[in-house]
This record gives sequence, C-alpha cells and structure tokens, in this order.
Amino acid sequence: MFHAAYETNWYENSSQIKQLTRIMIMRVSKPVEAKAGLMGTIDLPLFASIMRTAYSYLTLLKQMQEDAEST
Repeated sequence: MFHAAYETNWYENSSQIKQLTRIMIMRVSKPVEAKAGLMGTIDLPLFASIMRTAYSYLTLLKQMQEDAEST
C-alpha cells in the first residue's frame, strides 16, 4: 500500500491532497499489530499461526464428536 500511494504522483496535486497522502503513507508504514491483553501485541504472522492452530483443534474436536456419535 505504501508503494501504491507513493507512486500516484501525489506531489503534483493540491496542498490538501499532498498532506492527506503524506499522512496515509506514514500510517501504512507502521506494521499492523493487535493488543492481546496481558500478552502484549500480536503481529500478523503470530495471529495467523494462532488461528491455524485453533482451527486444527476445532477440526479435531469435531471429528472426535462425530466419531463418538457414530459409535
């Protein structure tokens, strides 16, 4: 997103557009983080890993439930 915003020839626009584009470029330069209570911040790779693990456990529990119901 940073590169797309920078490559729009923002410097050829009005001063208001220049300022808004600079603000947008500064904001998208920061990495995305989420607060996780007492654990601190979670970045995107860690969040993705947590979600994959949770989905794996959910799938395992669902399979175990289906196996128990069929017996």
